[in-house]
Amino acid sequence: MAIKLTKTWTRESAGTPFFVYPAETKQYIADHYEATGKMTRVETNQAEANGLLSKVTVNIFRDAAALEEFLEDPTLIAMKDVRNDYNAANGITDTMPESEEV
Repeated sequence: MAIKLTKTWTRESAGTPFFVYPAETKQYIADHYEATGKMTRVETNQAEANGLLSKVTVNIFRDAAALEEFLEDPTLIAMKDVRNDYNAANGITDTMPESEEV
């Protein structure tokens, strides 16, 4: 069964940009997860364009194994550390990811 993973980030000011993954990381995700059908849909609200203080990202994974692979991927873990450092330095907080079967 597919798994929906929802994550929310909140910033104190619309003037503080949310972290954006580099093009190389986006391509890695596209090649290893989207193109293989492991991640079937990615949605992000348009927080930057609309001046919102919260950014919500929803990823749909093919199954629990695909989600676990994504969460344990060393390449993505390294980039998540960079993201977490950026967020901490800029007062951006996040929620624990919420997952549910869909």
